[in-house]
Amino acid sequence: MDDIFCFEWSIDQHGYEIVIVDKDPPAIERPAFEDPRIAGAWVLRRKGGPLRMYRPAEEAPGLARQFGLLPRKPQALLDFANEFGLLGFRGPEHLGEPAWEERAQLWYSNILSLGLIVRYIDSGDEQAVASAFTKYVVPAMTVRLETTVKGPPLLKVVALDLLSEMWLQLAREISNETKFRKCLWCPKWFPYGPGTGHKITKHFCGDTCRQAWNRQKKREG
Repeated sequence: MDDIFCFEWSIDQHGYEIVIVDKDPPAIERPAFEDPRIAGAWVLRRKGGPLRMYRPAEEAPGLARQFGLLPRKPQALLDFANEFGLLGFRGPEHLGEPAWEERAQLWYSNILSLGLIVRYIDSGDEQAVASAFTKYVVPAMTVRLETTVKGPPLLKVVALDLLSEMWLQLAREISNETKFRKCLWCPKWFPYGPGTGHKITKHFCGDTCRQAWNRQKKREG
C-alpha cells in the first residue's frame, strides 16, 4: 500500500445500532424521517469499539452501486453500516468519537440520489447521467499533488468521507466506462472485463460466494 493518497475509512469493530430519537435537544437540527416501521426519528450510532481501517476503492469497488440500490429498510442500513461503517457527514476528524451518529433521513436521501445515477448509467442515457450527476453530487474532497520519478506531479482527487468516495466511484465508472455486475450470491457489485482483473464470464465477487452458491445448488439437487 504505497499510495499515500489512497482513501481509507473506519469500521467500529463492536458494530452499530439503531437509536430512536423521539425528541431532539433544541440545539440539534435533526428532522424526523417518517418510517412506517419505526415511530419517531432515528439515528445510526457507533457502539464505541476500536476502529478497523480499510480501503473501499480496493476492497469494495462496487460499493456505490450496492449503497444506491439498498432496500429502504432500517435493517438494510444497519447491515451496511456494520460492514462498511458510517457515511461520514461530519468529516474524518470525528472518526474517533465513540458516540458518532448519523440521521437515517440523510442516509435515505443519498441512497435515492446514488441509486438514480446507477439506474441512469445502466439505461445508457449519457445525457441523463451527466445532468443528474451534476445536480445531485455533493462530495467532500480535497486535491493532492503526487510526485513522480519523471515528469510533473500528478493531480489526485481524494475523498474525505465514505459518501464522497462512493460518488467518486460512480465518477470513475462513468468516465472509464467500467462495467459492473452484481454477485449471484451476495449483494456486492464487482467490475469485470479488460483491465479489472475479472473475466467477462465471472459471476461471483470471490471464491467464498462461488463456493456457497455451488453448495446451495447441490443441496437443491
